[in-house]
Amino acid sequence: MQLLTQTVQDYMESSVLCWLATSNKNNLPNVSPKEIFCYHYKNGQESILIANIASPGSLKNIKVNPQVCLSFIDVLIQKGYQIHGNVKLIHQNDEDFDSLSVELEKMTSGVYPFTSIFQIFPTRVNTNSVLD
Repeated sequence: MQLLTQTVQDYMESSVLCWLATSNKNNLPNVSPKEIFCYHYKNGQESILIANIASPGSLKNIKVNPQVCLSFIDVLIQKGYQIHGNVKLIHQNDEDFDSLSVELEKMTSGVYPFTSIFQIFPTRVNTNSVLD
């Protein structure tokens, strides 16, 4: 079942930022803005890719608790989505890094180098609207 419908993908694409919520081993939350992210679909599996540009807190938290929440909103219409899921860390020396980083590197134009990717596999999607 596809959780990230075309509508969700469209909202994701029109969003400038997303916010990644993680929690540490003591369940203390951390929310960090992310600018370089995209939808990814391969071999029947959908995910969201986020370039780990400068996120030591998120990285540390994900290593102990891979459950995350991602939120994004189209500011012009004040509507977006909240996505719950599990993260797989993809490091530069991992087999999948080169193929997964292609779209993210296009978005950075090489200005913001990154050596790891957060790959989020969605488990639940909620509508997130300021106007509702």
